[in-house]
Amino acid sequence: MTNLKNVSFSILFVLISLLSVESHAEPTNFSYTTLGVGIGKETLNTSLCLAGECYKEFGTGGINGSIQFADDLLVLSFTSSSASNSGPTTKWTSSFGSINLQLVKNIGSQLDIHLGVGSLSGRSDFCQGSTCTRYEDNGIAYGAGANIWIDSNKKFAGKFVVISSKYSKSTKSSTSTAIGLSYYLTQNHEIGLALSNNENSSSRSIDYNYHF
Repeated sequence: MTNLKNVSFSILFVLISLLSVESHAEPTNFSYTTLGVGIGKETLNTSLCLAGECYKEFGTGGINGSIQFADDLLVLSFTSSSASNSGPTTKWTSSFGSINLQLVKNIGSQLDIHLGVGSLSGRSDFCQGSTCTRYEDNGIAYGAGANIWIDSNKKFAGKFVVISSKYSKSTKSSTSTAIGLSYYLTQNHEIGLALSNNENSSSRSIDYNYHF
């Protein structure tokens, strides 16, 4: 079944999670233990139709967090998100979760590179009136990226990530790319924008993260 494969909101929030926890100031005074929220919108390249009602855009929302448990920037993160849209007689809703392990390497004072691997789980519900059909799947994702501080005061950080994922019931993997920009109001408060794209859709989001 192609529903989870074709709608990449799940990959969007994996990217948000990776983007938001891995840019940092000096490791001695920056916390990788974070909690954040994000909202966004996804646009499909091809409309998804159910009982004559077609959807092309979906609203998305989610939470993410991370725990730093080693001084060498080994980070465990989680993501939980959902996407939905509805018409006069039908409704489409999906939920998604992931757990990721990330290793971040600081190169100099302005550049980070990072590697990540994680497990994915997803569920889609297609409803017409009171009758619903559910599809569930799980898989893995892995990726790499780079973060660079744009200014010497370390208020702005630019980001780039490539993620490859594969669900167990899918015959092929999907690759997504994302770019992002974060602004640190203080060392604890971060707001960011992210754009992502794959072969099936494009996404944009805004998120907030608190660094403990």
